[in-house]
Amino acid sequence: MIYMTRLGRRSFLNGIPTLATPASVAPLAPTSLTRIPDTLAPTFIPESTTPRSDVPDTHHLIQRKKNGVRGGQNLSERWRRLERSLRGKEAFGAHRGALMEQRDSAVSQARGIVDKKKHGPRMFRGLVLPEEPKEPQSDECCMSGCAICVYDLYTAAREDYTHAVDALRVALDAKGVSEEEWPADIQRTKKKSMKPQSSRDVSMNTFEALERALREKRESTGMGQEGSGGRSPVRPLQSKQPVLLASAADILEGLRWLVFSNR
Repeated sequence: MIYMTRLGRRSFLNGIPTLATPASVAPLAPTSLTRIPDTLAPTFIPESTTPRSDVPDTHHLIQRKKNGVRGGQNLSERWRRLERSLRGKEAFGAHRGALMEQRDSAVSQARGIVDKKKHGPRMFRGLVLPEEPKEPQSDECCMSGCAICVYDLYTAAREDYTHAVDALRVALDAKGVSEEEWPADIQRTKKKSMKPQSSRDVSMNTFEALERALREKRESTGMGQEGSGGRSPVRPLQSKQPVLLASAADILEGLRWLVFSNR
């Protein structure tokens, strides 16, 4: 008796069930139950997502312990590299500074700017021409009776300038240079223009007049206190030298300078 199943043909011979040989098994027809849907079929085989261990191989560990190789660097070579690096930077900086100076000089020449410091002092026939000092401005003096006033410094500089000009004239005369060839500011026969009285002279005259008036008042007050003990006050001795009093115009000009000066 023979039974047919899904897995193949099975026969009973002499009451013992036996399986048919593979050659006698008929191929199964594909059906919806035996076929895997396309949506579920894998398109690729996923690799193993297990994280790899960072521990090196045992063989490498053993070889490393046996050989005993250690890292490091040659310190002598390191210092040589450092020296070469610093010398290179220094040379580069010097070259860059020279290029910057050349650029600045080119720009100055293009604009017509002349640097007096680079050209140095004025020269004439191998001799240095002294520079005339500039008079202080009206707002440079505080008029408070400083121990070292700007006008005192200007006076000292003026005296040094006069001595230097005299020495220069003597040297030019010794060389036989005619006075007509001299610069105009050191010639003896140069025309002196009549300058009006400067504000400095007016203010100084007014200041000196005020100081003299205060000094006389202080002396008279001191003498009056000494003679107040029942005796008639003794008048202070007047100086034989005449006292120069400033005119009213000078006093007004000095007061105007003190009050309305931009200081």
